[in-house]
Amino acid sequence: MIRLCCGLAVAYAVLCAAQSQAQSVADETPEANPARPTVATPATLTTVGYLQFENGILYAANSPEFATQLGVNQVTKLTIAPRLQLLLLSEPFTYTRQPTGSAVSESLPGDVDDGFQAVVIRGDHRKPTISLSYLRDHYSGPAPDVDIGSFTQSALLLLSHDLGGFHVDLNGIFSEQTDGKIRRGQFG
Repeated sequence: MIRLCCGLAVAYAVLCAAQSQAQSVADETPEANPARPTVATPATLTTVGYLQFENGILYAANSPEFATQLGVNQVTKLTIAPRLQLLLLSEPFTYTRQPTGSAVSESLPGDVDDGFQAVVIRGDHRKPTISLSYLRDHYSGPAPDVDIGSFTQSALLLLSHDLGGFHVDLNGIFSEQTDGKIRRGQFG
């Protein structure tokens, strides 16, 4: 009987220790962030060590370069330190219908860009988070560009803050566009 009681006491102690350890591991796991994935580019970073994929579809119509275009885009984010995140942007597939009068439709890849984002000022409830980002074009795909056009390199100034119950993301874009020997800035 003593052996049975000792055995039950040891088993109970082992179970309690296992449950306590499981709770401490669970407490270290970050909570889900409802602000992710994002539509705008926030100044805040993803959780350190987590790989995040943001996928989207972009549809555009009535451009001088095409009648319609449907593109699948992908942003991959990996935060490697509390203030540094690596970025990979790609558009692996586009379907472009040429302007009216042309029977040509094409399935083409878009651009591939990479870079980083770094937090300069970590925000709190009183001050915004401010980050800088740098992107470089590594493959300029044959698909026509939309939005503010194709860039060789681009720097972004990002600001994120909560104001009166609303989350605000502001982005300033400073890009370099090239056409042969011509280089010019474009800002957004």
